[in-house]
Formats: sequence, C-alpha cells, structure tokens
Amino acid sequence: MLRTVGRRRWLSSSAPVPLAYHELATMKDDEFATQRGRRAPLVVLHGLLGSKSNFRSVMQRPELARNRRIVLADLRNHGDSPHAGCMSLHSLASDVSHLIERLELNRVVLMGHSLGGRVAMVAAAQTPDLVAGLVVIDMAPVNYTQSTSSGWRGARSVISAIASLELESMKSRRDVESVLRERIPHAPTRQFVLQNLVVDESNRAAEPFGWDALPSTPDSLPSLFVGGGQSDYLTEAHHPVIRSKFPTAQFAVVPDAGHWVHSERPEQFARAVGQFLDQHDL
Repeated sequence: MLRTVGRRRWLSSSAPVPLAYHELATMKDDEFATQRGRRAPLVVLHGLLGSKSNFRSVMQRPELARNRRIVLADLRNHGDSPHAGCMSLHSLASDVSHLIERLELNRVVLMGHSLGGRVAMVAAAQTPDLVAGLVVIDMAPVNYTQSTSSGWRGARSVISAIASLELESMKSRRDVESVLRERIPHAPTRQFVLQNLVVDESNRAAEPFGWDALPSTPDSLPSLFVGGGQSDYLTEAHHPVIRSKFPTAQFAVVPDAGHWVHSERPEQFARAVGQFLDQHDL
C-alpha cells in the first residue's frame, strides 16, 4: 500500500480515522466571523500519492474561495493522517463524513481528484444529508483496468517507479528526483510525486469497488465532473454511467490538461468550478 513519508499513528480499528486537515484563511479576520457561513463550505480531497498541500494554491483563487470555509483534508495513509490497514472506498468515505461532522460544517460541497473523487462520490451517496454539492475531478464511477485506460497504465508505472526507490540511500529530494527523471519523464507528474515521498512495502492493488450497488444520489444534488482533455479517465463514454448514479451531473472539459487538471491548468479549472458553484448558489 502506498504511503507518504512521515511519522503517523497506526490505527487497527475499523472505526473512522481522524483525518488531518488544513483550513485555508480565505478571508480577513474581521470578515471571517460574519461571512464564513454565507456559502457552502468546500471540503477538498486529493488523489493517490497526494496530500492536502496539492490544492493549497488553486483553492485560494477568488472564484473558489470567496465567502466560504475551505478545508483541505489528508486521506488516511496520506500526508499527516493516521495509518490504517483498510483502504476500502467505504472506509475512506466514512472518514470524510466523520470529519464533516467533527468540524460541524453542516452541508458541504465535496471536491475530489482521482482517488479523492472516488471517495467524494461514495461519501455523497452514503451520507447525502451532509453534502450540498459534488465536484469530481477527472474520475468516473467505474473500475479502471489496464485495457480500458491508458491513464491507469500511467498510474501503475508511477507506482512502480516509486516502489523501486531505495530511500535509505538517498539524502535529499534532489537525489530522488534524479532517479525518478528517467522513470517519470513528465516533469509536472514528477514534481507532484516528489511532494509525497512514498511508501509501503506491500504495494497491493485495491479490490474492485461495487459501483453497481452504490445508491443513486438525490436529483436535487448538483454535481460537476471536470475532465482533462488529454486524459481518458473521464470521457463522453462515461456520461451514461455517471448520470445513472448522479442524475443532475454536469460536465466540463479543460482542453489542454491531463489527469492533474487543477495543477496543470489552475485558471481554467477554477473558472469552470466557480461557474458551477455560482449557478447553484453554493
């Protein structure tokens, strides 16, 4: 199982993990007390290999940050959150729902990228009373395989490259980058990975998730699926299955972006999401 470098607690219980989080200071102190409740809070979930820091920059853009609380969370086994043996989507989603309740956020907009998008979809279906809106970044409610997604093959190659690192012999991030440069030639992907030095010896793949059994979300739940034009994780072919689970789903494509839409094209990403939030008064 992938892990990020850092000391964390090990939790063996099946109970929700108390996720680490960072709340962005998006308003001045004198505005915060009176305006923090005017718009729905945004809870943001990173993807595999990621952490809460991955969204810190883009989420401060005015299209997303004005008059709202923004909470960036580390999923279990990532960043500063505790380590737990189970990595099922149901467990990850329960962690997020627990965080929303712990922070007394009421109804939130859940935003997630890649793995975080999968978690957000499950959380929205499991606890619809906690979710006012959903934003999924370059992900669909399907199980990807090597034969159906070149992006999946790319992700596996990244995982393989990271798992092969001999971190004990490396003294700096620069040492790691020099080794990864040959295995991960795409510089943005390499820099993204370097934010979260990896790893756990097991490197197990997750079991396929039963998307068919996932209940559909209410027709009243606004949902936006944002894809990268150069990625095949989210394409028009996925629209029917998405709408079967998220009936009100809307779609946006950022033409020049790959899988890491929010970091590759932050301006276009923020504009698309901001328009969606404004449209639904979220």
